[in-house]
Amino acid sequence: DESMLGCLELTAHAQAQCLSLVRAVAKGHSAVLLSGIAADTAALFAGALWRLGNHVAGRPSPGEPGSSNIDALSDDLDPTKWKKAPAVVTSLGCYLRYMYAMCSALSMAAYSQDLVKVERKGGVASKIAGEALALHARAEKLGAQYDEAQAAAEAPPGPKKRGGLFGSGGGGAAPCAARSLFHDAVGTHVSTVASTVIRDNERIYYGNVPGALPDVTRAPPRRVLEPLAA
Repeated sequence: DESMLGCLELTAHAQAQCLSLVRAVAKGHSAVLLSGIAADTAALFAGALWRLGNHVAGRPSPGEPGSSNIDALSDDLDPTKWKKAPAVVTSLGCYLRYMYAMCSALSMAAYSQDLVKVERKGGVASKIAGEALALHARAEKLGAQYDEAQAAAEAPPGPKKRGGLFGSGGGGAAPCAARSLFHDAVGTHVSTVASTVIRDNERIYYGNVPGALPDVTRAPPRRVLEPLAA
């Protein structure tokens, strides 16, 4: 249907842009550029997950997800809705949540680095960096859930092969090679950058860390790839 088609289109676009994202990390591009690319890639994954959720719920895609919907995209899938979905659909949902969380964590970590180095806003940067680390830890769990759901989707077909993650009953599945490469490249960068921002503020800048996150936690989205015209 239209929702699934839109999900697959955005997923392919986001995956292609992930190649540029990993390259930007490897090449050491500016923090604000990296944050912008990661923010846009996260938005693509968010749009894909939004459409997949609409497909599972059997309703058309009502535009784009709002900010309140975006914030909840890394939450657990609702088993009352997703356990009836084919295992491959649940696996895709787990994958999209994981990639959204990883790209968001990278965008926030890079933005915090720009704040502390360019704008000397150590306290605010430290707060955003802490949130990036928390989101990265969340992504670790989401990645493990995706591995489990993917293993269930690839298992030999059975009479009740539904729900993937919810129907597998297993755990501890090994990550696929592609996810391992992305996770190592992006995850290591997030951990290193965010931890350095927090440490530098504690030792050098002594900025007051706010109690709440600021309204802006990442650079404006930066698109580096456009889909081919139909």
